[in-house]
Amino acid sequence: MMSPEADETSWVGESVELSLSDGRKIAGRFISFDAVREAVEISLRVKDKSASVFFKLADLKTLHLLPAKEHIIGEKPAVTGASGFRQHADRLSFKVLFKDGDDFAGTTFGFRVNKYGLCLYPVRGENAYSCFLVPHSAMDSYEVGPRIGEVLVNEKLVSQEQLDSFLSIQKEQRDRPLGDYLSS
Repeated sequence: MMSPEADETSWVGESVELSLSDGRKIAGRFISFDAVREAVEISLRVKDKSASVFFKLADLKTLHLLPAKEHIIGEKPAVTGASGFRQHADRLSFKVLFKDGDDFAGTTFGFRVNKYGLCLYPVRGENAYSCFLVPHSAMDSYEVGPRIGEVLVNEKLVSQEQLDSFLSIQKEQRDRPLGDYLSS
């Protein structure tokens, strides 16, 4: 399951839970993704009958595929497949800040970003994951993996004091492009 655009056929029939931007939660079964309408089609059970309903991505906060999947991870530290999925041998921390002020944080086996949003694969148990799609329209910001400053300090490329100094300067000079700031 990479994203609605890349791998929607593997989602067909899966149980899903939609969290709508108005706070409602809706459970059903995934039918299809309409790229033109930027909408997902979900089958709902209403009084012993099934109804097919489209939900626009702009109205969603998250789409969660409910059944956890077993995840067998390779020995390589990171692999980017043709579909853009980034799988990591090490679990990555993530944090999503929503426009409504909520957040969603945890660890993921991988992620994918496309024009529709951010697909995360949060860890569920020892070697299982689920799939979340967070549309761009619902997100204020997100982070996956360590921050660049943490990596530079951990790799001993800069000291913590140097990083703190760079961050202080960066706060003062937010109007300059990052490339100009780093090259000066």
